[in-house]
Amino acid sequence: MEKDFLYQLKLAQKFLSEGSEEKARQIAVFYLEKIPEDAELCFRWAKLCEELSLAKQAIQLYRKALKSDPSNPKILYSFSVLLNEIGYFCDRCIRNVVATATRKHRRSYTRSSCCSTGST
Repeated sequence: MEKDFLYQLKLAQKFLSEGSEEKARQIAVFYLEKIPEDAELCFRWAKLCEELSLAKQAIQLYRKALKSDPSNPKILYSFSVLLNEIGYFCDRCIRNVVATATRKHRRSYTRSSCCSTGST
């Protein structure tokens, strides 16, 4: 079953890259509620939703991904960036990114987060 979701994701990405945004959006909207709680799969669909300007759906998918893998820094980071981009500044999201990021990546996450601008 996950293979079908991956196939549909790739198909939607193909349509998007070819300029058929409406076809990509139709696929995304049709499959959104059916995507299983698989962190990587939800993450990839969320990124597609962001590209399609479907922020609300991307947020739902990031939350679903975090249910499966709550400390995944890639998901936490992308989720917090999206929230910031739509004007929803979330201290807790940024703190989670910083707290769960490995020491090696912590500096780059902190620099690109809202915290580096001095906003609170």
